[in-house]
Amino acid sequence: MTSKAAKRLWFLKKLKRAGVSQADLVYYYHAVIRPVLEYACPVWHTSITGQQSKKLDSIQRRVCQIILHDRPYNDACTVLGLSSLHERRQEQCQKLFQQLACSTDNCLHYLLPCMRDPTITNSLRHANEYPAIFAKTTKFQNSFICYGLSHYQLTA
Repeated sequence: MTSKAAKRLWFLKKLKRAGVSQADLVYYYHAVIRPVLEYACPVWHTSITGQQSKKLDSIQRRVCQIILHDRPYNDACTVLGLSSLHERRQEQCQKLFQQLACSTDNCLHYLLPCMRDPTITNSLRHANEYPAIFAKTTKFQNSFICYGLSHYQLTA
């Protein structure tokens, strides 16, 4: 993914040299480069390592350096209105899990365990709507459904 996105940085550089406005360069990044970096992120986001996440963020750092070459990364992100890729992936995963859990019409809803009885959970201090799934391996524990059940608050 990073090599595919890095190939698209070449055209961003060409656009910068041609004198394209900063807003159009950011639009190109949003439309062409970032979708490559976030493709199917709910599937793999919870399982990537810190090094892999840094590799993905390095592409965005390079984009900021191309567009605003003289500013530090955090300032450039603020000026360009970019959030970190990790935060965006986290938001997308949480949004998808909310849609999955709240709608019984969702085609993936059957993957969730059966809901707990509300009469029991109302009397508990910290009650989850769904029971925790027992996971022997960390790979399964970090899968989308298990991770979502343990980390995302469900709102009706």
